[in-house]
Amino acid sequence: QLGKMQCLEWLEASYTAIEELPDSIGSLPRIERLFFDQCEKLSCVPNSIRNLKSLEYLSLTSGEDIKEMELIEAVNDMKLKCLSLSCNIRVWLPFILSFSSLTHLILRDECGSPFPTKPFSFFQLFNLGQLCLTNCTSHGSSFPELPLNLKLLEVEKHASLEQLPDLSYLKHLKIMSITRCCSLQSLHKLPPHLYRLSRCVNVE
Repeated sequence: QLGKMQCLEWLEASYTAIEELPDSIGSLPRIERLFFDQCEKLSCVPNSIRNLKSLEYLSLTSGEDIKEMELIEAVNDMKLKCLSLSCNIRVWLPFILSFSSLTHLILRDECGSPFPTKPFSFFQLFNLGQLCLTNCTSHGSSFPELPLNLKLLEVEKHASLEQLPDLSYLKHLKIMSITRCCSLQSLHKLPPHLYRLSRCVNVE
């Protein structure tokens, strides 16, 4: 009976064994933040979530491939600021790019394909200030096109990345972290105002 909590603004259900969200979650008119991090069994999100017009923060990181989530028709009515997903980035990219209001984006790629594909682009997310990418195993040595207003960039476990491209066009980038990118050999032109750069290669 989650939908009866009409004054609920923040729901934190991370690290739980939940398998699916109830359809009544779409009846929360004031909800602004939904967090379902590391819910390893979560595989179903109801279509009713499209009714959450006040939602600004959404985090869905699961060990399963989240299915039955058809939000593309409703994205123009949602004004998400922060989105965190474990997903097949290639499949979900049109959905993600529809949220022009995003300022913070965290993506863990669950594609699972061993074959490299052409690079994808986040360039049209003009308001994006923070981007975190993890487990980009399916993109070969390619690197995504980044939005101009990016201030923080974190890349983790991009196993095939050998060289960072020219990032000097990112005039606002201040912090960049490259972690566990075991094939990285060189850095190209860096942003002119970068003041913090960290690179760490760990062997698990």
